[in-house]
Amino acid sequence: MSRDRLPRLAVLSAVLVAAGIVGVACNDVTTPGHGGRNTEHRDCTPDYNSPWGDNNFGLTVTAPPCPLVIAYATDWVTYAGSETAPSNVIEFNAYGDPETYSDAEVVKEADWSSIASEPFVYFVRSPSDSSLYLAQFSMTGTPGLYPDPDTLTKMYDSLDTQVASANTLGTPHAWKLLPGRISSVSQDLLGSTGVNEGASATWRSYPDWDTTAYKYKWFVDGSEVSDAATYTTSFGSAGTHTIANVAIRGDNTSDSVVMSIKAFAAAINGPTRVRPFVECSWYGSASDGSSPYSYQWTGAAQHTGQYLTFENGSNNGEEFTLTLYITDHDGYKIGISRNVQVSSSAPICPD
Repeated sequence: MSRDRLPRLAVLSAVLVAAGIVGVACNDVTTPGHGGRNTEHRDCTPDYNSPWGDNNFGLTVTAPPCPLVIAYATDWVTYAGSETAPSNVIEFNAYGDPETYSDAEVVKEADWSSIASEPFVYFVRSPSDSSLYLAQFSMTGTPGLYPDPDTLTKMYDSLDTQVASANTLGTPHAWKLLPGRISSVSQDLLGSTGVNEGASATWRSYPDWDTTAYKYKWFVDGSEVSDAATYTTSFGSAGTHTIANVAIRGDNTSDSVVMSIKAFAAAINGPTRVRPFVECSWYGSASDGSSPYSYQWTGAAQHTGQYLTFENGSNNGEEFTLTLYITDHDGYKIGISRNVQVSSSAPICPD
């Protein structure tokens, strides 16, 4: 990854606070790297060549977060960080001022063409450790304008820095990949096609890559209702509705998905408390949809049909969950669950 650099004017740059940076890496569907059919897997750890490590240089990146998420291709991103160097590699001029300087540059990994670059920055003595010298840098760029040339969907940029004119063996050089993605593949919507009257249900966008690489618009029956990656609502009365989601990619193209939703009534009937290791019965019921209905039990018991007889294998104080999917004649499906407590003092199940 090492590249030759041409000398440029030496300046001292202050680290600026990054504005408008999207998110940090976590594990839910609304944070970078998660929530899509694919998950960003490239490493975010800074890397360096041998002279950098041998001479005990340090690199800290404070912005942007990694993986890098681009909401729009034209968004400006602030890159900021700092480097440290031990005093034994610092060169001084005739006036006793440090002359070692560093070059930091944001580059496109595919061919290393520059997106934005920072002129050389001086090392100065660290205010927190007198044995170290510190160089701070800040710059801006629009990495969303530079997709991978092979697929036109991947964006993996690199914060790249090289120490020039230091009293070292070789040229110290360090970089940090800031991977991120947008994709032209159509999204799906995850969520049930049926909802229980008056009960809340949630739908979410399911794009090719992570949910935060997009902006959203949700519509219910033609009216815009939300701009989040997920949408939760309830319908108080029976009937058929439409939920639509528009996912806007980083290159400002968009993808729309419409789902037809039916609200009807569904329930699991039967005991909520049972004795350990006994056989009991439950049944599903539905109304306000299109008859006939089909019933599929999952969870603790697997069964097809409206009525379920099940002998639990739980000890006193435990619980199990029965899940029932009810589908009406038109194909709209509701999923409902019931937690059943297991207690030695529970009533005896009726025959």
